[in-house]
Amino acid sequence: MSAVVIRELRPDDSVSIITELLHAAYAPLAAMGFKYLVTHQDEATTRSRLQSGISIVAELDGAIVGTVTVRAPKAESRCAWYLQPGVWSFGQFAVRPDLQRNGIGEKLLREVEQRALQHGATELALDTAEGATHLVRWYERLGFRFVQHVSWEETNYRSVVMSKRLPAPNPWLRIPLGDYEGHMSLPSVAQSQLLATTLQRVVTRFQPRSLAILGAAGGNGLELVDSAIVRRVIAVDLNPDYLRVCTARHAASFAEFQPVLHDLSQGPPAIVPVECIFAGLVLEYLHLDLFCSYLPSLLTDGGIFATVLQLPADGLPEVSVSPFPSLTRIQPAFSFVSPTRLHDSLTGLGFARVEEELVELHTGKRFRFAPYQLTNQPDQRP
Repeated sequence: MSAVVIRELRPDDSVSIITELLHAAYAPLAAMGFKYLVTHQDEATTRSRLQSGISIVAELDGAIVGTVTVRAPKAESRCAWYLQPGVWSFGQFAVRPDLQRNGIGEKLLREVEQRALQHGATELALDTAEGATHLVRWYERLGFRFVQHVSWEETNYRSVVMSKRLPAPNPWLRIPLGDYEGHMSLPSVAQSQLLATTLQRVVTRFQPRSLAILGAAGGNGLELVDSAIVRRVIAVDLNPDYLRVCTARHAASFAEFQPVLHDLSQGPPAIVPVECIFAGLVLEYLHLDLFCSYLPSLLTDGGIFATVLQLPADGLPEVSVSPFPSLTRIQPAFSFVSPTRLHDSLTGLGFARVEEELVELHTGKRFRFAPYQLTNQPDQRP
């Protein structure tokens, strides 16, 4: 199966196709006697419900094969839980029947969790038919717990309301892009130019037609990337404000530009594999073993993974002193990554290091630049 793309609903997406998808996905439940609204709703109702929150779709080979809508706490509801501050809920959740049990639903829900977290949610909730025990068990496996019962006028069954506690929001969601870019560009920091010129160097040397930038922020050097070389760009970041600015700045410069809102600490982003991935000062905020476990799936055969790691420097803080107070929020999330440990992990997964360079800035901070190529021949040494 081709890679499934998870994205936000677009104005030109067909409401008719989504309505047909919902009807087909819920037909087995209708056959069991459960009168879910989506089993028979018309296009106008589908459109209204899509517009009631943030709607996400799963796309496979250009076709919508899954959908879900996540909503803010409600001002009015028969369900007391949905009225609670911090409780976001989702509904109109479906995957095309022939593609169910392929992980698409879980990918959609991971995206829903990230969207809710970005808006300050502390709980993610849903309701479903009490008698649909197979669905209740599935949600329980995903960490949802029973909260209460509720009955809706539109249905012929009693619903169970289930909810899941969400983790604390990522500190990067609380740092304005202007603060981040202002900090990185300070003469006393000088890391903005480091990232930009290193990205340019990677593209010039390896000539990738497709490129993914992890932790893209507002571009982090995309302005120096030659669009005659790179045709497809995927910008991955967990902050939606960053991605909006990045898209406005750079989308028109490339034949294909895809912003992907995703928290890399939660698993792999849903992208079509690329020829090159650039991760500049990103791994310091991730769980290395988890990241390395899915990295090969994001690259084409022979693909390049280029990384810039910050090294410890005596007498200097991990996050440079800054006039932007918001930058102090990322200090607890920062952790140095050992270049040796990264090298061992990557070679064990079939990567070969192409080069390695120690970079020292005038500020005293030191960095390790190293591109790796995926050879698909894991190191078998004991």
